[in-house]
Amino acid sequence: MESTPPSKPEETHPVTPHPSEGKSGGNILAAMETPVRTLGQLKTVLIENLGKKEGEKFYQTFLKSFVMTMLAPIRTAEQQAQQAAKKMRQQNG
Repeated sequence: MESTPPSKPEETHPVTPHPSEGKSGGNILAAMETPVRTLGQLKTVLIENLGKKEGEKFYQTFLKSFVMTMLAPIRTAEQQAQQAAKKMRQQNG
């Protein structure tokens, strides 16, 4: 039976700390790389990695951004519908 030569250890690269590391209790990169499936899990991960105050702040900012992103197409459609209704009234009036 032939023995296989030992594999080479994986090459390691130095890790440069992210500017957010060490600020207000956490590492935002660790939070961003952690897989989550629910908003509750996201909130927990942010608080664990950034600390309570910064985690809550980041979570609230995310929620506001998410809601605005979801509402933008609805507002655009609403504006288009209002313009179309106005144009129809002008043509009929």
